[in-house]
Amino acid sequence: MGHFYFVRHGQTVWNVENKICGATDSPLTELGHAQARKTGQMLRDKIDHGEIHIDEILTSPLSRAYDTAMEISHGIDVPVRIEPRLVEQNFGRWEGTARDGAEFARAKENFADGYGGGESMMKTAQRIYNLIDDIRKEPGKTYLLVAHNGISRMIESYFHDMSNEEFAAFGIKNAEVREYKFEDHIPDDRTDDHLPEESNGDPAPSDQLTYAQLKTRLESIRTVFDTVRIVNPVAMRQIIYHADGTTELAKDYCFALWKKHGRCANCISSRTLHTRKRSCKFEFADEEIYFMMANYLEVDGAPCVMEAILHLDDSILIDAEGKNKFVSRITRYNDRMFKDSLTEVSSRRYYDEQVSGLTVQAAAMIDIDYFKEINDNWRHRAGDCALRAAARAITGCVRKSDIVIRYGGDEFLIGFDNIPRDVFVRKLEEIRSSVQSVTVPEFPQISLTLSIGGVYGSSMLMDAVDQADAVLYQAKQQRNCVVVEDKR
Repeated sequence: MGHFYFVRHGQTVWNVENKICGATDSPLTELGHAQARKTGQMLRDKIDHGEIHIDEILTSPLSRAYDTAMEISHGIDVPVRIEPRLVEQNFGRWEGTARDGAEFARAKENFADGYGGGESMMKTAQRIYNLIDDIRKEPGKTYLLVAHNGISRMIESYFHDMSNEEFAAFGIKNAEVREYKFEDHIPDDRTDDHLPEESNGDPAPSDQLTYAQLKTRLESIRTVFDTVRIVNPVAMRQIIYHADGTTELAKDYCFALWKKHGRCANCISSRTLHTRKRSCKFEFADEEIYFMMANYLEVDGAPCVMEAILHLDDSILIDAEGKNKFVSRITRYNDRMFKDSLTEVSSRRYYDEQVSGLTVQAAAMIDIDYFKEINDNWRHRAGDCALRAAARAITGCVRKSDIVIRYGGDEFLIGFDNIPRDVFVRKLEEIRSSVQSVTVPEFPQISLTLSIGGVYGSSMLMDAVDQADAVLYQAKQQRNCVVVEDKR
């Protein structure tokens, strides 16, 4: 029948501070790292004695789970893959408040409540149940899931009947391991007793058109939308179709339509290309608001995305005060989705969901030297201040079109497009020098240096990351230096 294992992440800073930590990321404490390593050793012993077998680790994209997964992975030599559905529930207005608050305990019993901009228990369970159903379809493969306390109650409720009170109160310890066997679950013919699959829209893998069929569809859609275009999200350019059937990419980037100088923070076309499901969002340009829908297509066998855009003018929109609140809420939503709350650069989720498949000219992996000693000597608040100071210095050295991501812990990733090799090398040296001159006002005794591994040559960002990480390892042997290699 199959089975899988679940591990909660190690202790975090907010665990110690007794704060609710849902979608807001909080780094592991040193004890949290030690707990993860101990769990990895325990699993290693069981694997060596033939008691268990694990094929792959699936982890939440939040750093506290990802770092736990990586510690375990080092111990058991099993690959790690980020599974976005394992991200912790967003507790909205309760994020950062006391974990043992009486009002929050009551709020958890309201399963349809989104907690003021968060995610309801029902929707969280929906995506977790779907994930477990997918795992169940692979009885020959054993996964280890690394995620959060809120996710543990969803998994427990999949396998066992629970009262509302039991569900709301359920939790497991940091780095605790649990095994779930599908024979303990409802029979295989279960069909109507769980929530339907969550979707951004309708799957469209069969939406395959010829160029002639595309022209007909575009003519129809243009009677409703103000702008309709076909884009290649990887190249970030519109596709131009010629009468003879040939195509070319437009000179301007697709985000130029919004008068932006860099890629959109929430690029739904990239998401649509990845998921093959319809996506929608609101976009802003010159204080105007637009509604945008993205649909996956294959035109003459080539994958692409159709963007349909509608300008929401004053006849549609609410009054000025309401409009400002609306814009502010959408902006906060995008920030919450894809910005790292500590450093205010893009988050690991942004990399995983938005840009890992983009083509870049160069990439760099950056690691703060001796960061563990900063945490050990001055505690984690000092580490947080150091990370913020380093992030500000890094972003001050790059262009708006460059992609800066907090990749995990004290590591940053930068993707560069349209940059000559000599400029790329100088830019990395500038970043290293800039961070070295940084002061941390709250902790003036701290001095920062960086090790930087760069890779030059056009490739997908996810491919460049692997080589840049290997080059970073070389730089870390010396510390406070830059090492650059050409793309292999």
